[in-house]
This record gives sequence, C-alpha cells and structure tokens, in this order.
Amino acid sequence: MVIARRAGLTRGAVYHHFESKEALLRAVLNEEWVTQMQPVLDTLGASGVSPLGRLVSFLEMYITLLGTDEAFRDLTVVSTVVAPQAVELTSGIEEKRSALTGWEEHLSQTLTECGPLREGMSASQAVFVIMTFVHGLTLTAATEAALLPRGAAISSTSRAILYGLVPTP
Repeated sequence: MVIARRAGLTRGAVYHHFESKEALLRAVLNEEWVTQMQPVLDTLGASGVSPLGRLVSFLEMYITLLGTDEAFRDLTVVSTVVAPQAVELTSGIEEKRSALTGWEEHLSQTLTECGPLREGMSASQAVFVIMTFVHGLTLTAATEAALLPRGAAISSTSRAILYGLVPTP
C-alpha cells in the first residue's frame, strides 16, 4: 500500500487504525476540512467587522484559497468529486451534510446580525444562495479553475452575491 510506505508504516499498522481505504479517506478528509476551513470560518466571527463585512471576507477567502492554495483546492475537489465515488454513498452524503450544517449555522447567525434581508428573502434562502455559490465555485475549481475570479474580481463577485441578499445602507 502506497500510503503505508509513504508514512513509513506497514500495511498492518495502517489497517490497525483504519478498517478500510474508505475509512482512511474519510478520516483524512475530516481532519483536513477542520484544518483548512477553520481560517475561512473564523472570518465569520471576526471582531470589529460588520456582519456584512464578515460575510464578504468569508467568500473572498474561499475564492482566494480555491484559486491560489493547491492543497485547499485539492481538498475541495476530492471532497466534492472523488470522495462521493469512493465511499459508500449514504454515509458519505450524511458526513458531508453534517459538516455543512456547521457552515450553514455560522452563515445564518451572521446573516441574522446583518438585520433585515432583501424583501421576500429568509435567512434559510440566503444561506441556500451562499452555499449554492460555494458549491458552484468548488465545481468550477475542479473543472476549469482558470474561470475562478482573480484579483479585484474576487471582491466584486463576493459583494455582488451578498449585496443581492442584504440591503446596504
């Protein structure tokens, strides 16, 4: 097993801790998501920044990392495109759903702090729009990363999405 050899372990040592390749994949993805995504989620709790500013920072950082950080981009692509094919579908979807619930809670809380949303827009609809945009960015990173916004377009794209949800003064 290549993984065992690269880690300097025996195959038996790896399987002592992980019952299968799928279990190892899940463990690695879960650990990496916590490590890689925490700085992005931390933008939603930044002090001294308006709630709308924190949402803009969240999207800007996500887009920036997709475009510039190979490890982050690989993690998102493997999680979105590869892992669903490699792990048993039901548990894979449940694990992803569980992880995304945390993001959605952070986003919903921050949106609530923004005050009233656009007329007819609920917080759950706004979270849906943001998450759909994030998923679209991730799929774009997997299929044609050159199309991701770069430079000043990162900010203008993030603001266009969010200003469509939250009225600005």
